[in-house]
Amino acid sequence: MNQLRSSPEDNAVGIIDLDPSPHADEEAFPKKMKDSTLFEFYGFMIYLVSYVAFFIYLAWAILPESVLHSMGITYYPDKYWAIALPVFFISLIPFIYLMLFSWNLMNTPPLNSENVLTDEYAYLADHIVTDFRDENIPELMDLPVNLINHA
Repeated sequence: MNQLRSSPEDNAVGIIDLDPSPHADEEAFPKKMKDSTLFEFYGFMIYLVSYVAFFIYLAWAILPESVLHSMGITYYPDKYWAIALPVFFISLIPFIYLMLFSWNLMNTPPLNSENVLTDEYAYLADHIVTDFRDENIPELMDLPVNLINHA
């Protein structure tokens, strides 16, 4: 790898050889670049394993017990769990949304709390822009709490 060099005393420009070792190309890449291929490999393997696990699940859920026994598979969970677990996980999604909403409501300070006051860096709006006929974008301002809750 070559680089231009200039010396201030004589304004001369020269070329310096910056390859001190034969393995300079390996050292030129940061460690993150080397580790990214490892993450890609693990991600691809998880992708493949998830497909294999899904097909095993479908085979267990759809195939009759006689077919599973003929294949030598005799130890498996009850077919009830083929429906119960997906229903449980699907019903868990609205529960998580409800709990997150409740948690946020519980942790929101009341309007008369000192935590909702503004600081010296706030740029409070003294008027509401309702006329957008100009081509300009209105400036960004903080809205006071009493203006927000004035409904």
